[in-house]
Amino acid sequence: MFIRLLKTAYSDAGAAQENTQRLEKLLGPKETQLSSASMRKELILHDAEKLKEEFGLSDREAEAITLYALGKTQQAIA
Repeated sequence: MFIRLLKTAYSDAGAAQENTQRLEKLLGPKETQLSSASMRKELILHDAEKLKEEFGLSDREAEAITLYALGKTQQAIA
């Protein structure tokens, strides 16, 4: 189901354009670029927020998705 949510979230052109703009903002000039770990976390947080909005997820559900994406275990999330 999670994969289906992700596919749906990225299926429209507006979302794709928004994500491209988000990446450009994150990359920015060389001296202000985020580390790859920071960029990954920022993108995961952004994606979780989009899923929350699109599917009416609660704050905790969005937080759990974010933590799963960051590699946390179910026990750690609980």
